[in-house]
Amino acid sequence: MAGRKPDYRLMFVEEAKGRKVWFKLGSGWKNDESNSVGIEVNAGVPITLNPHTKLVLVENKHEEEDSSFAASA
Repeated sequence: MAGRKPDYRLMFVEEAKGRKVWFKLGSGWKNDESNSVGIEVNAGVPITLNPHTKLVLVENKHEEEDSSFAASA
């Protein structure tokens, strides 16, 4: 994984004041040797996930390297 741009962003969504806010928790890389994805969660992200929270792997179309951001949708 080191040295390669991530193939995916690991995200989750929270609803706040009628808006969906997307938070990035980490990154994911396709594993060429097996049909799997390696996921790296950013250390030090203080977050509590409620039951039934959906985590989403989003294709990294913009080839972002920085894994610390929050974006609203």
